[in-house]
Amino acid sequence: MNKDGGGKYSVASEQSEEGSQFEDDSDEKLVIEARNRFLMALKGEYYHLFALSQCGPDSFILLKESADWDLDREAYPMSSWDHISIHFMNPTYIRFLFFVKSLPLIGKYAKNALFNHLSYVYDVVLNYVNAHETVESIADTVKYL
Repeated sequence: MNKDGGGKYSVASEQSEEGSQFEDDSDEKLVIEARNRFLMALKGEYYHLFALSQCGPDSFILLKESADWDLDREAYPMSSWDHISIHFMNPTYIRFLFFVKSLPLIGKYAKNALFNHLSYVYDVVLNYVNAHETVESIADTVKYL
């Protein structure tokens, strides 16, 4: 696959043979279909983890939205981690909570907020990794059938 100037991926290459454009188009469609199936399986695994109470509701929504994000942008590289990380990677907020947690009046609330934020990040990362490992192992077993 080739990357064009806009960051999009394309399987098509410059070849002078007749019929090569048709083959490139079908290859590109196969890549897009495989990607869509992977992402749909990933969304199903996120729901499965949520149904088993292994994933919190807020984490499930974020993970599902990240898969939807990739499904909507099929001509671009998968970037679900980028979509996820911008939701909880806020160093200013974390520094503020660490600073405020030592204050007498609002320290207790800051400690709770810090704990809740770190628990949320842990839940998202754990379920993201678990779901990807599960779907990849399923894809590997299906490939050999």
